Amino acid sequence: MGKKQKKMSQQRTKAARPASQDTVASGASLKELLNADTLAKLKAQSEAMEQNEKQRREEEAARKAEAERAERKRLENDFNYLLENSDPNWSKYK
Repeated sequence: MGKKQKKMSQQRTKAARPASQDTVASGASLKELLNADTLAKLKAQSEAMEQNEKQRREEEAARKAEAERAERKRLENDFNYLLENSDPNWSKYK
C-alpha cells in the first residue's frame, strides 16, 4: 500500500467510526451511555434468561432422577441382577 492509500484508508475508518465509539474511548461506561429504559429492559431480559436457565436445570435434574428411579425399579425385578448383587452371607438374615 502506498502512502496515499494508507492515508485515505485511515480517513475512511475515522469517518466511518460513529460518535458513540469516541465517547467509549474517552472512558464513558456503557451504563452511562444507555438511557434508563434500555438499561431496565436489558436487566429484565437478563433476569428472565437466568430464570429460564434455572428452570431448565431443575427439569433436567428431575428427568435424570426419574430415569434413575425407573432403572432401579427395573433392576429390582431382574432376578439375575439381584442374585449377582445380593449379599452372599445369608446367615445374618435368619
